[in-house]
Amino acid sequence: MAVLFFGGLACPALVETLRGRNRQEWKDFTPTIAPEKAAAMIAQGKKVVFVDVREAEEHEEFHIPGSLHITLPDLHSADPKQFAGADAVIAYCLKDFRGWEGCKILAERGVKNVMILEGFGTRAWAKKKLPLAGRFPGTTDEEALAEITLKFGRAKR
Repeated sequence: MAVLFFGGLACPALVETLRGRNRQEWKDFTPTIAPEKAAAMIAQGKKVVFVDVREAEEHEEFHIPGSLHITLPDLHSADPKQFAGADAVIAYCLKDFRGWEGCKILAERGVKNVMILEGFGTRAWAKKKLPLAGRFPGTTDEEALAEITLKFGRAKR
């Protein structure tokens, strides 16, 4: 079963490779945003929609606060209207291989302002000492978002 699941995740990459688009090219055409800039946008009240494409267990352990949890396979049927008017739609996973897949799916479905974190995924977010929410850090989404607003609200003044 696991082989089928992980094989299924690799299929889009295989299809793109056969089409002549490799992983580096995905990186080249996917806009990026610095984690601090995304956090500052949240503090400024901009509509930033993070999309965690990881599995449920991964999301429950830790995630970027306020993120939508839509697994990679479920993105194909997600309603694009939920992203309407967003200043940034940022798909992510741990290191962002699945994040790139998520960006590609969202862009193909007509979602605007799709991007990925510079440094890639929750690792980049944590490396910049930005708060995560979930069971592992023991922080709620509300607490982590309040910390972001406090930190970046002050930095703006």
